[in-house]
Amino acid sequence: MKGCALLAAVLFAYNLSAAEIKASAGIVAVNSPVELSVEGGEGKTFIWNDSGAGGVFDSASGKVKWTAPAKAPDNNPVLITFMEKEPAQGAALSGKISLAVLGGELTAQPLVYYCDGPGPLRAVKGAANQLKNVKYQWAKVKGDDLAFTNEDLGKREMRIKALKTSSLESNNEIKLTYSLQLGSEIKSAEAAVNLTVYRPAALEEVSRKLKQNFGPDVYGYEQEIVFQVLDQFGKPLKVEGIHIDEALRQTKNTANMPPEHFRFPLNGFNTDVYGRFVYNMTVSRSAPLPDDFEVILKQIFRAKTTEKESNESIIRINEVTYKKESGDIKELTEQK
Repeated sequence: MKGCALLAAVLFAYNLSAAEIKASAGIVAVNSPVELSVEGGEGKTFIWNDSGAGGVFDSASGKVKWTAPAKAPDNNPVLITFMEKEPAQGAALSGKISLAVLGGELTAQPLVYYCDGPGPLRAVKGAANQLKNVKYQWAKVKGDDLAFTNEDLGKREMRIKALKTSSLESNNEIKLTYSLQLGSEIKSAEAAVNLTVYRPAALEEVSRKLKQNFGPDVYGYEQEIVFQVLDQFGKPLKVEGIHIDEALRQTKNTANMPPEHFRFPLNGFNTDVYGRFVYNMTVSRSAPLPDDFEVILKQIFRAKTTEKESNESIIRINEVTYKKESGDIKELTEQK
């Protein structure tokens, strides 16, 4: 804002004289410099402005180096303006030039693979705010855990499918080459990203919260357990929308408690943005539970690509125990 205010003050104070600006290139890659010079600007001081693009000028002289921002701005191409700050006499030199900013970092959705089938398509996107005539070319640099969608090879967004679980983190690399031609000038820029194909491999209990009901209308309890999905490296898999199915088999019921006194999820669970879901152990009935009340269930949690698809991976097998005042879930050590 100070630069804009100063520029306005100078505009008001002086007559302007248009001066030519020369640039070493009309296309500049993100984070890269371009040399600018004002004709007749030797020994003079200028106010330089890049219209809020976020680039950096290395001086206020008539010959400067402008380094493009880390990502292409909304106003691309960028309008560079200059004006002489304190002209000795006569009109202040001023002028402008437009520069195209090319390239930028890639953004990728996490890739997930399920044991019995390939994972869903995920997107890797090139940087936004490119000029309309920019061309794109995707290439695989290393790794064979994923596959491209061939019809996307020349688009800004590439859809990728996981083929197998990664044995090492970041062991797949893909690259996007941006290219742009303006008149006789041709320039390219590259951006790469390392990717890991993750597999939902385990569940970790994060927290428990117990609320007991002692009547007179309702007896029992509600126990809330939060689970975190872990990947094959034992780290939290922060992916939203992983569907978790539950399979239960009763192995003990001392009081022959009927099913209507329990509340079991019927449609499974979907992870939140942190890769977590809430499991509720609920017993509810109109009479107090007997002291020796005990129900034991074998529970299997399976992760799936979607609720409707059959591709799945067993991520935890539990023994679930309901007693009079609370419940418990313990992981079984049998092979998944």
